Amino acid sequence: MKAINQFLLENGIRISENPCISPDFCLDWEGLQKNLRTGEGIETFPLSAFETVAGSWSLVSDAQGDHAWRLSATGGAGDQTGLSGGVEIDEATCFPA
Repeated sequence: MKAINQFLLENGIRISENPCISPDFCLDWEGLQKNLRTGEGIETFPLSAFETVAGSWSLVSDAQGDHAWRLSATGGAGDQTGLSGGVEIDEATCFPA
């Protein structure tokens, strides 16, 4: 975790309250992963959806304002995204935004 993100979390400063606090769209990747696994407070943005050779992408967020890209991979193409930090959740791979 970046030092600035750690500072913001430790001081209760979240993206949902001030979206300009960080260049990242995900301060608390661990917390977002937990919410994605339970589905608690998760919002999907249908207009963010697009297709690539890797599969179908969409943007999701939780109530804290943390965002992730959700990839429903086509075949084994999910490994060819060039993104790091992805985790498998409910037959999709999620990456911090």
